[in-house]
Amino acid sequence: MMTYIKLISNENGFVTYEYGRDKDNMIGTITVEIANADNVEFDYYKSSPIKKFCSSTGNAVTLIFRFISENNFPNEYVYAC
Repeated sequence: MMTYIKLISNENGFVTYEYGRDKDNMIGTITVEIANADNVEFDYYKSSPIKKFCSSTGNAVTLIFRFISENNFPNEYVYAC
């Protein structure tokens, strides 16, 4: 299983990443408030066949939480498990 994430924005105290199984199969976006990681918004693309929480969603949000804790926001990241 692979999860690909790409930084969309990091501004006004929020970070947004686009994520999917790979660059060609994006599922949606995840926005997290940097100062309050409990404030998370999931947006699934209408074109994506996946419209619910899946392993890629779990991997992506875990990575974003790690990026926040390390204060390091890569433009792209690939996670394989």
